[in-house]
Amino acid sequence: VTDFNADRSSTNLAVLRQAFQQAYRHWQAVALYDFGPATSYGLVPEGIGVNTFPTNSSNIEANINAGGYNFNTANGAIISGFPAIDYLLYSRTLSDADIIILFDDVKRRTYLSDLVIHIKTSVCF
Repeated sequence: VTDFNADRSSTNLAVLRQAFQQAYRHWQAVALYDFGPATSYGLVPEGIGVNTFPTNSSNIEANINAGGYNFNTANGAIISGFPAIDYLLYSRTLSDADIIILFDDVKRRTYLSDLVIHIKTSVCF
């Protein structure tokens, strides 16, 4: 994310997407252990929205435009996590060049960075 935000190129978008896919696959491999000690010791803490599906794209766009959001609220799960990152990095209707142009907005770059930080700080202990 840091590299992409610093240099929004198609190459860095491809690298970011590859890292995202790898992280998401790793998450899926451990998500089934969402019980007992895993939740007690922070492996899969409840309510942080790591994989809440579907994500709420309207709320994500509103939060980006407003420049303010809190992932740790009752509605935080539907605007954060891997599905939210997926929404920001991919599109059925936009080309890669169009997606990169969207990231000219510093608020969108900040949101993406904050999503990654939120997942990392919530899951890692």
